[in-house]
Amino acid sequence: MLTAAPPAVSTHGATLTFETVRDADVAPLRLRPTEETLLRVIAGELLVTVAGETRRLGPGEEALLPAGLPHRFACASGEARFLAGYR
Repeated sequence: MLTAAPPAVSTHGATLTFETVRDADVAPLRLRPTEETLLRVIAGELLVTVAGETRRLGPGEEALLPAGLPHRFACASGEARFLAGYR
């Protein structure tokens, strides 16, 4: 995972990460109590589970996860690359 961390003043408090998950990788359960999460798939297919509901996202697709909902990611096949933004 690569995290860009410029000064908070220049990003208005937002953070952007570029992540890769591979076959059989399941990210740990995540929770951002006060920040929404925006996901955008760059390559591959990503399984996103939020509050027990799983959706499959492909290249160019996005999901907006409200603050305070537990979520996790998994690769649907091969390798999935995605951007995650928090604010």
